[in-house]
Amino acid sequence: MKKCALLVLFLVWCLGGGVYALSVHYYLNGRVNAVSDNSITVDGRVFKIVPRARVAIQTERNGAFFEDPARISNISRGDSVNVRVTGNTVDDIQIERWKR
Repeated sequence: MKKCALLVLFLVWCLGGGVYALSVHYYLNGRVNAVSDNSITVDGRVFKIVPRARVAIQTERNGAFFEDPARISNISRGDSVNVRVTGNTVDDIQIERWKR
């Protein structure tokens, strides 16, 4: 009985270890090569934009930084952006207008 319980615990531990890696993401800074309603190309890498992605414009005024809501249509080729990438999708896009 003890061996069976230990075996079950071991299997749960082995199989459950991958559950914690579901939200792995990273941020990528770069220039926009192309953009459409559902995809964006940053420094030659193509990503799918999720339907409810957050888009914001960052500006600098009088030494202070501000962030205002934006739309995908506000993104232009050549813009500097910071995108949050999970797999091959983007769910957060920050247009860095202060870098112009």
